[in-house]
Amino acid sequence: MGFNHWHSFIANRLASSIKRKSKFVRLATVATTGAYSDLSGKPTLGTASTHATGDFVLSTTTVNGHALSANVTVTASDVGAPSGSGTSSGTNTGDQDLTGLVTKTTTVNGHALSANVTVTASDVGLGSVTNDAQLKIASNLSDVNNAATARSNLGVAAVGGSYLGDTQTGAQTSTLVEYAPYAFTINSLKNLGTVSDTATGTLKINGTVVTGCSSLSLTSTPQNVTASGANSVSVGNTITFVTTSPSSLTGLLPFSLIGTR
Repeated sequence: MGFNHWHSFIANRLASSIKRKSKFVRLATVATTGAYSDLSGKPTLGTASTHATGDFVLSTTTVNGHALSANVTVTASDVGAPSGSGTSSGTNTGDQDLTGLVTKTTTVNGHALSANVTVTASDVGLGSVTNDAQLKIASNLSDVNNAATARSNLGVAAVGGSYLGDTQTGAQTSTLVEYAPYAFTINSLKNLGTVSDTATGTLKINGTVVTGCSSLSLTSTPQNVTASGANSVSVGNTITFVTTSPSSLTGLLPFSLIGTR
């Protein structure tokens, strides 16, 4: 008997044996057909054509330290945040990390943190301080708003007068201070000069010539003159400036009388 005949003989004998036994033992269809389509309980497999290997990652890949070999739940501590619900209300269940937090009853200068806080001048003991401009030491009083008012407030006399306007002839007397409100000492005359003429001028206190300020030669070039004696002014004194010599005088430049109290 040839090989092929022998192979057919064995296959037929096995098929006949299986058929005879199937009369006594019920076998699944797949046992006799061998077809995959006859298999029951088959697993659902992915389609290789729709899932390339590049669409997958290794199960050892981690998310915030958690391997993807199982479902991952990232917690607040995984991202460096305090644990808990992450809300600012509710009751602490014991799992919230309250480190670094303070209660709303905590205050800043008496203001509770239950709302936005604005600290005022009164909160720091400056309620009576006004927001006014201040003088700077380095300015040496050059930033005084009104020098004349400042001198008056400090009791430092600074008064002045001027001959301007009508043409004057002969000796003329100008009253600089009618009635001295306080005692002070005359120090100097500043910016003393004429509009265009020449003249002679003298400073007097109650008719008494002030030393260093008598028979002054006045021209259109302003000058400063220092008082050296008989320059004390008492309360109620009158201070005058007398011009003489010219037959006509168009006027004096505005000048100042400087004194200290």
